[in-house]
Amino acid sequence: MEGTIVNLPAFISIKKKYRAYLFLDEAHSVGECCFLSRVMYRYNTMSFLGALGPTGKGVVEYWGCNARDVDIMMGTLTKSFAAAGGYIGGTKALIEHVRCNSAGPCYGASMSPPIIAQVLSSMKIMCGEDGTDIGARKAVQLLRNSRYFRRRLKQMGFLIYGHEDSPVVPLMTFYITKVV
Repeated sequence: MEGTIVNLPAFISIKKKYRAYLFLDEAHSVGECCFLSRVMYRYNTMSFLGALGPTGKGVVEYWGCNARDVDIMMGTLTKSFAAAGGYIGGTKALIEHVRCNSAGPCYGASMSPPIIAQVLSSMKIMCGEDGTDIGARKAVQLLRNSRYFRRRLKQMGFLIYGHEDSPVVPLMTFYITKVV
């Protein structure tokens, strides 16, 4: 968690050149997916929101890439929604394989209804389906806050890692006494 942003176009180019698979972990760059259940089956319904990109839709939007070039996309519900669980997106065949063959569905528990309601409500706000622009304004404010925080720490002489557009601001102190 260093606040870096993957050079997705370069990875997509390598993926195509070597016929490899591309797995994208959007845990820190995506709020989540609108219409999460549809995302499990089709890429054309993806609408990612969160911390990166002009409208906060993650690394794919940030670089202007096509989501279909990413074979597997995953993220968490813990960071953006303070909820439990996560998601994995891909082709229908991939998702069915994961559902039938991974340990999670076999040995895990389903998400509780209150958590699902919380996440769906947050998604509606983030996607603007609540009739407001609160989600878009919050994504812009997150970027402003992160940049301000990063700038002020640098002015104070702290060593800061990560990309300017990342909401993650790693502060390197090297000595615990500097934190106190």
